[in-house]
Amino acid sequence: MKKKSLIIATLVSAISIAWAAETIWIHQNNKITLGLPISLADNITLSDDGASVNFNQIDGTTHTTAYTEIEKVTLGNAQEVITINYNGTDAEIVNPYAFQGVTITKTGGDVVVNSTSTSELTYQLTGTASSGSFKIYSDTKFVLNLNSVNITNNDGAAINIQTGKKCTVNLTGSSALCDAASYTTVTGEDQKGCFFSEGQIIFTGSGSLDVTGNYKHGICSDDYIDIQSGTVNIVKAANDGIRVNDYFLMTNGTLNTANTTGDGIDGDTGYIQIDNGTINVNIATADTKGIKCDSIITMNGGNVTLTVPAAQGKGFKTKQTMTMNGGKITANMTGAVAVVSYDPSYCTAIKTDIDFVMTGGDIIVTHSGEAGKGISADGNITFKGGNVKITTTGNGNTYTASTGTDTYCSTCISTDGNLYLDGGNLTLSASGTGGKCIKADLQLIAKPASDNDLTVIAETKGTQVGSSSSGGPGGGGRPGRPGSSSSTSDTSTSPKVIKSTGNMTISGGNFTIKSASEGGEGLESKATMTISGGNFYFNTYDDCINAASALVISGGNIRAVATGNDAIDSNGSMTISGGVTLASGTHDPEEGLDVDQASKLSITGGTLINQKGNMLNLTTTQCKVPTVKYSSSISAGTLVTITDASGNHIVSFKAPQAMSQGCYITHPSLKSGNSYKLYTGGSVSGGKAFNEVTNEGTYTAGTLVKTFSISSNLTTL
Repeated sequence: MKKKSLIIATLVSAISIAWAAETIWIHQNNKITLGLPISLADNITLSDDGASVNFNQIDGTTHTTAYTEIEKVTLGNAQEVITINYNGTDAEIVNPYAFQGVTITKTGGDVVVNSTSTSELTYQLTGTASSGSFKIYSDTKFVLNLNSVNITNNDGAAINIQTGKKCTVNLTGSSALCDAASYTTVTGEDQKGCFFSEGQIIFTGSGSLDVTGNYKHGICSDDYIDIQSGTVNIVKAANDGIRVNDYFLMTNGTLNTANTTGDGIDGDTGYIQIDNGTINVNIATADTKGIKCDSIITMNGGNVTLTVPAAQGKGFKTKQTMTMNGGKITANMTGAVAVVSYDPSYCTAIKTDIDFVMTGGDIIVTHSGEAGKGISADGNITFKGGNVKITTTGNGNTYTASTGTDTYCSTCISTDGNLYLDGGNLTLSASGTGGKCIKADLQLIAKPASDNDLTVIAETKGTQVGSSSSGGPGGGGRPGRPGSSSSTSDTSTSPKVIKSTGNMTISGGNFTIKSASEGGEGLESKATMTISGGNFYFNTYDDCINAASALVISGGNIRAVATGNDAIDSNGSMTISGGVTLASGTHDPEEGLDVDQASKLSITGGTLINQKGNMLNLTTTQCKVPTVKYSSSISAGTLVTITDASGNHIVSFKAPQAMSQGCYITHPSLKSGNSYKLYTGGSVSGGKAFNEVTNEGTYTAGTLVKTFSISSNLTTL
């Protein structure tokens, strides 16, 4: 018998060489097929007792297999891919590298690979495992083809990569992984998710992968994850959808993550970079984050959609700085605020513990949750380009703070540091009670290279929230002016459009600013405000412009119309030396220009239309350049014009609202010793128009009110 078997084996070897076969295939009855390349084979022998077969290689090594384990031996072509086909609770394995450092064992459907090969091998998984897994130890990086494979493991991870080497996952067809709710662990080894790897994971291909993480994370790498193509769906995760230690990179492809108890994507101490592709994240568990890390977040392209109904939830969250250079973020936020240890924790679309910088791309945020935030930074916020549209509709409210009662409210953009507006297009709307469009706790500085580089359209529609001892919404009276000290227990919050606690400096840009209710001021600085350029369209209920310490206007075009308060108000000093300003305050006792101390107002130049409600009566002390006071009432829509003595047009304005006490007009063309005419009605064409104000151009005369001469810096008509 031995001799016969040996002869057969020898003949097999000879025949294989004669037929130019590439591989001897050893088919074992446990459904594992081993491939021995002919080029490596020496001969095949039986053991002396005939119980085992020796496959001898030319390098002197021998692989011994029990004779009873061999189903058959065939000859065939070489195969480069290691294939594992799952079938219920079993698996069929073809291992062409069995004699080249790759050992594959299995227990039912649980497949374990040990590879000492120095080559980058490819493993292909197919079929369906109702109880199975794939685990690998490898000394070298490898490729894992998931070809319409479905693996459910009942006692651990579905895929468990116990190597720090790179795994390139190629997705073909539709695959799915599902792990157990509890794991049988191995001492010294991690299993942190349904798809776990000690090393890097790179997703490629055109297929899809559904991952259900019942134990912890959906996909976890103790190194990094890079999605280059394909579609990855985190169907469910008991903790994070994606978890990495080093970094997460989205190069292309699609990632969908939902039903996570933890975060959607957690970069841990590493960074997150999104260059392209599509990411959709839905988080519903309180105090979780859509995309977060402790390092920097950079978005250069791609599309990210965030759905956050979670209270305290964050769309993007980093402990450092987030930079957006391109791509698009769409955030649908409905989560509420939660008061934790007397401190409110907000549901925020983008939250950074240091800075937020935007140079390009698009951000669209809709937030209906109570006191919701659009973009919030503990450091500085800088806009250099791109498009931002943030709409908040959630109301503000009062809460119990450690020092008493305080208020919180929705804010489109909020920073604890400075806000820099260097460029971009911002469209902001806050309609909830106490809502704010922009709030900077330090300075706000707008210095675009040109006016067209920056556009800000901002509007508040909500009313005040809270109460004030001086008589706010809860006290039945009008609250004290900003900066006043009449209130000692003020917990009210007003719907400011753009507010800075520190200085506000604007040298350019296009601003459209609106508010609808009491307290809805347009621009407010709790320190000094300086405007040297830019175009401003105000239509506010409360003050269009309010400065606590000082207001300096040296340039720009300002149309300030307040329907319920002063147009321009300074609680300190006010200096106007240039630009074009139309200031229209409302009825008595409000004013076009309001300065708490008349001696601190100085008009030294520019074009100023100061339409009176009950206006501060200017004197030559304030008017340091020729100014005309027209004392008659003006109906809304009336055109008021000054020409020179020959009828050449100088300046016109159309009254935006009715004023019983007329207006003041200051213009650089008004010179002492010259004669002029003031008209109402008529029409003007050409010239330089800014809303209701037109300089130069041609005037078609209406009704001549008066011909007058200027002999001092204040001429009363």
